[in-house]
Parts: sequence; C-alpha cells; structure tokens
Amino acid sequence: MALTPTGGASKLEVMEPTVAFIAGYLACIVTLLPLALFFYLFRPWLQGFLSGAPISILQLIGMRLRQTPVRLVMDAYRALIHSGTSVNAKTVESVYIANHLRITGPADLISLVKESLAKDADGQK
Repeated sequence: MALTPTGGASKLEVMEPTVAFIAGYLACIVTLLPLALFFYLFRPWLQGFLSGAPISILQLIGMRLRQTPVRLVMDAYRALIHSGTSVNAKTVESVYIANHLRITGPADLISLVKESLAKDADGQK
C-alpha cells in the first residue's frame, strides 16, 4: 500500500511485481494467440483468393480440425482450378481423406480427384 505525503493511504494501490508480470504474460498470450491463428489461416485463404480458387476461413478451420494437410489440398485445388477442372475444395478434401495413404504429393491428389470426377460423370450417364 502506498502512502501519501500526509501519511494516509492513497487511492491507487501498487500491484505486486509478480502479479503484474503474470497479468502482462496473460495479456500477451490472449493477444498473440488469436493473431497467430489468424495468420496461420490467412495465408492459405489469401493464396486461394488471389489465384481464383476461393475458400472460406471456416473450411480452412474445418480442415485443420480434421487434420487434413491444408497446403497439400490447396495446392491441388488451385492446380485443378487453373487446369479448367470444375471442382470445389470440399471434393478435393474428401478425395484426400478417402485416399490419404496413397497420396504423396499434389500430383497424386490431382490425378485421384480427376479419376473421382470421371467416375461420377460416368455414373450419372
């Protein structure tokens, strides 16, 4: 407790150094954690947006929660979009989930998605 020049207690209490350190540490965590999560998800979203293969932040969060490699799926998705294939990110992810043991890179995923789309087209005829 701080004393005023007249000897009485002041209205402002001085925080203990340990409490101040813990409060500052928690404030940094509360601020930096959402910021890190934002940038962790922002890069794939921005790459998709700028390359014409849009994806929502919620889809990216879902991929992370399902432990799907977002970079692999996004690389394959962008390549499929640029090659003129009409596909969405959910289809690419579902093909990855169904065949994850056979996929070693984006090229494998692209070929499996094209096979899947061809089977679907043949099944609809």
